[in-house]
Amino acid sequence: MSSKILCGPCGHVNTQKNVQTWCTNCEEGFCAECEQIHRSMKVTRDHVLISTDDCRKIKNVHVNLKCNTHGKKFDLYCKSHDVAICVACFPFLHKHCADVVISLDEAAQNAKRSTALYDLEYSIKVALENMKHLINNRHVAIKILKVKNKASGHQLVKCEQTLTNIWTNLKTKCYMSYPFSMKTANQNMEKLKSV
Repeated sequence: MSSKILCGPCGHVNTQKNVQTWCTNCEEGFCAECEQIHRSMKVTRDHVLISTDDCRKIKNVHVNLKCNTHGKKFDLYCKSHDVAICVACFPFLHKHCADVVISLDEAAQNAKRSTALYDLEYSIKVALENMKHLINNRHVAIKILKVKNKASGHQLVKCEQTLTNIWTNLKTKCYMSYPFSMKTANQNMEKLKSV
């Protein structure tokens, strides 16, 4: 990519305009007018457009878009070998990979489902499940504590009632036995005096 990038569609009609954006799908630059047209067309509406500044930042990154063996554009992707291939490579080098060869567009769309992302999603899912499990355990523990607390409260009330009953019985026995004990003590004292 040269430092001055010209609009591709304008160049086809012999007009030179500097580009404003670069389409990574078409590998072509667009001026402001052509960018609007490109974005409005149904076929190219979903294409990825980047600014020329971003394009210049990555201009030193070389991405080979053609097959070194056949000189054709990569159109397919072999999931088994994790490599982009052209239509000529498929029957010769990847004939046993028929069930794992997909279009390059489909592979690009599925790139976000890479192994690293899958691993991250799985780790997050496991962490969320663990959190749900912990929260559920806390709820169960709180319910058990409430039941035990209620049972302990009932036991305390029962214990208090039992102790009150024992105290009342002891008091009653003391009050009832006092006159008899006094009478017996007085009788014993009288016997001692008479001796």
